[in-house]
Amino acid sequence: SNWNELGRLLHKLKPSLLLLNIDDLSALIKICENNAKGAKNLEDIPHQVTELVKSCNLINNELKDLIEKDLY
Repeated sequence: SNWNELGRLLHKLKPSLLLLNIDDLSALIKICENNAKGAKNLEDIPHQVTELVKSCNLINNELKDLIEKDLY
């Protein structure tokens, strides 16, 4: 429940995700960051973070596969 720290970490993550041009994920991280920094819609943040973690894990796995297969 350290919302400022969560907002700071999401802000640091945002450029990397924006670089990948995944619009849904970019929108989610912006919403979650704004909620955390503004301490609003706090009941939504755990679900938003869970979705963000799932998406990042999926992207990470896909990137690893591409790198291993020299398809990047």
